[in-house]
Amino acid sequence: MNLSRSARKNRYGALHAHRTHNAGDGKFPFVNVQFSKNHRPIPIEGATYYLRPSNGCKRTPIRIGKDLGVAHTALIGMDYGQPFEAPTAAHADPPSTVPSTTPRKTVGDAAREYIERSKQKSRKTYLGYRAAVNLFVASCKKNYFDEICRDDMLDFLYYLRTRPSEETGTPIGESTVFNYFLKTMVFLNDRGIGKYVAREDWVQKKDWPVNVDKRNKNKKYATYTDQEVAAMLQIADHIGEALIRFLVGTGFRIGEAAASEWMDINWEEKTISVRFKPKFGFKPKDYEERTIAVSDTLLACLRKYRGNAPDDALIFPSPTTQTMDKHLDRIINHLIAKANKAGYRVKRPKKPCHAFRVLYATRRHQCGVDIETLRQELGHSDITTTQIYLRSANTESGRHRARINEADRFSMLATRKPFIRRAARA
Repeated sequence: MNLSRSARKNRYGALHAHRTHNAGDGKFPFVNVQFSKNHRPIPIEGATYYLRPSNGCKRTPIRIGKDLGVAHTALIGMDYGQPFEAPTAAHADPPSTVPSTTPRKTVGDAAREYIERSKQKSRKTYLGYRAAVNLFVASCKKNYFDEICRDDMLDFLYYLRTRPSEETGTPIGESTVFNYFLKTMVFLNDRGIGKYVAREDWVQKKDWPVNVDKRNKNKKYATYTDQEVAAMLQIADHIGEALIRFLVGTGFRIGEAAASEWMDINWEEKTISVRFKPKFGFKPKDYEERTIAVSDTLLACLRKYRGNAPDDALIFPSPTTQTMDKHLDRIINHLIAKANKAGYRVKRPKKPCHAFRVLYATRRHQCGVDIETLRQELGHSDITTTQIYLRSANTESGRHRARINEADRFSMLATRKPFIRRAARA
């Protein structure tokens, strides 16, 4: 087994740590232990883990063992300045207090440090973690972080379920409770509190909130009908038409469409790409860039709409600032209102641009694109998310009947393999 080494830099401590794992003979080079996006180490099968201080003093690796959780606990202890004397120390029961030479971390201080470090996440994710951690701090009756126990998590669940919403004045839903609780568990595990017990020991199965993902497995997002899209195209100007065809032809999220530049279009390959845009502060969801094929109809519409715009210009800039803005939903809402005023009937979804993304997935799937290809085109990490976007086909339509007939048709020209008679052995 190869050795493993990973450097994790703590912004708040004086020590840095290297974690390594070894097969035991010391003849193989070190390799990095990777961390997930939630700052959790990714285990390597059969590895032995080590710690290596990097503060300028003794740098000899300290053998921990094959338990990655124990190694992670020891690393967090070094982050807090706790001395590491022997491998068995990481297996000990959680102390009620820390050594007198080490200042104890208050719950508020630990929360502020974690929230500050979470700023590296996307804006929406960061706000979710900040809200969850601040709610936990408000509900926690303990002064010091090392005093938190299972009862505090049960009290937090009760606090979430009974605390009235600031907007409605009624208790928040189980979906929000579930999300806040999981985000708080990530915070506690990241700072070492969850290392002594399993998740079921914090809160037993019967105490866990309903898994809303399973409960809402048949949830469907709003979308448009073909007639509604046709109505909007009838009354749209050149900008509105280009935006509608772009959204329904790419399935891009609203942020991806707002950050798209003309250089993202490959006119020869007939593709459009989603890329990192540091100058706009934009990064693809889950950090995954992707390229999708688009129709000739969309490309022809975009050529007509582009005019003399340079390659580094936004395709749909804000009409007031000519920069990236949250204005695309306003354009679609204006088209819906204009279409309804003209006598058409077009419903107004809660997320007008996102409804085109659902329509993109449904139309492509009904035209024969397999769901795995759709998952990649939509940028989903889980195929179950893609399934939420799909709609059943109209079983009474002529197109559905044609697909059934095509699936049941086989060629009658069967091919036969040549038959070779083997000569009898003498």
